[in-house]
Amino acid sequence: TNCLMKFLNSSEKMKSIVRSNGFAFLTNTTKLRRLLCSYHQSDHASMELQQVIRIVSSPIGGLDDLEESLNKVSVSPSSNLVNQVIESCKNETSPRRLLRFFSWSCKNMGSSLEDKEFNHVLRVLAEKKDHTAIQILLSDLRKENRAMEKQTFSLVAETLVKIGKEEDAIGIFKILDKFSCPQDSFTVIAIISALCSRGHVKRALGVMHHHKDVISGNELSVYRSLLFGWSVQRNVKEGRRVIQDMKSAGVAPDLFCYNTMLTCLCERNVTRNP
Repeated sequence: TNCLMKFLNSSEKMKSIVRSNGFAFLTNTTKLRRLLCSYHQSDHASMELQQVIRIVSSPIGGLDDLEESLNKVSVSPSSNLVNQVIESCKNETSPRRLLRFFSWSCKNMGSSLEDKEFNHVLRVLAEKKDHTAIQILLSDLRKENRAMEKQTFSLVAETLVKIGKEEDAIGIFKILDKFSCPQDSFTVIAIISALCSRGHVKRALGVMHHHKDVISGNELSVYRSLLFGWSVQRNVKEGRRVIQDMKSAGVAPDLFCYNTMLTCLCERNVTRNP
């Protein structure tokens, strides 16, 4: 009887071990299947990405050819894919090809593209200094009722002034509400700084006087920009006036202000006495 009981107990243990191992095998097999499936999907997505990057960065063919090639590939555009392609190609191809790719993505994705994607592309176009591409995308932003981020406006304004399109920069600033972007201290200081960076101080002063209440508490930043603008023009007289205005307003000039004034004096003297 004891032998029989031992045999039965041993048999039950064996069954338990087999069931346990079988369950573990099934569990591991399921995990492996999921892992392989995930790897396959990831690999497929990577292949799609590389295929689109090759098309967008290719120097062969025009913009219509680019869109035709994109239509031929079986790619499902996503926000992630759009961002990766733009980042990968921004230094490898022209801004117009980037813009056409983004326009193609908009057609295929519609409202699933978020405002941040539009801002990302607009900043890239601003970095590339392509005036026409910037204007096209700004127009699209308005048509689609997209919001422009304040940081994006700052970069766009800076770029437009650099390429001699300061009137465009001021024009955009005046209608920031059309882009759901506020005329607050950040954007006001941004346009003043952009204008002064190329010596357009009188235009900057116009903005400053019109938005005095908005820049309250940020006077030092504004005075710095004005002083730099006069320095660009080597206008020592107006530079000194800014320093005096600062002191009268109770704003203490800092090291940057004095260095800027000193640079202005030196460059003016070199110009007069080479």
